[in-house]
Amino acid sequence: DTTTQHDVLYFKKDGTAVVGSSVAGQVIQVVSTTKTDTFSTATTGSWVAVTGLSQSITPASTSNKVLVKVVLTHDFNAALGSAGFARLTRGGVAIGVGDAAGSRTRASFQLHSGPSASECYSEMFEFYDSPASASAQTYAVEVFLSAATLYIGSTANDTDNSSHGRFPSTITCMEVKG
Repeated sequence: DTTTQHDVLYFKKDGTAVVGSSVAGQVIQVVSTTKTDTFSTATTGSWVAVTGLSQSITPASTSNKVLVKVVLTHDFNAALGSAGFARLTRGGVAIGVGDAAGSRTRASFQLHSGPSASECYSEMFEFYDSPASASAQTYAVEVFLSAATLYIGSTANDTDNSSHGRFPSTITCMEVKG
């Protein structure tokens, strides 16, 4: 068997043609993890890693970027006045979070809390990261609760019948040529 690599013809926005295997802005690698099992936490006041919701990627160049997409499917059975948040991390360090402002929680997104213990919500978040590294990068999701319990992949009322489901969460990393 022989393997032949073919060049590809790309057209830039200005209409000029480029021959090559990749051009700036092209997605050159996609890796993804889908979490299909359940996870719950009642830990309050500190960030907790969501078990099984992480993804590693090794950029081919220090100039390349990584587009990270997270879908977190959950039930946050919270009382009025309590809050839940999620954040993206790279190598255990928070990225893609809001600016510091007093004692407010810096997060990537807030967890939706509904009126029922039998409803799941899917929160989506994207972050375009510049790791400036050609070494393996591990992206993960952490959650923070002020009170209550968070259920990922199931509802709080997880009775074994057809009225209750199981739901996936995903983290996808796409390397984009710089």
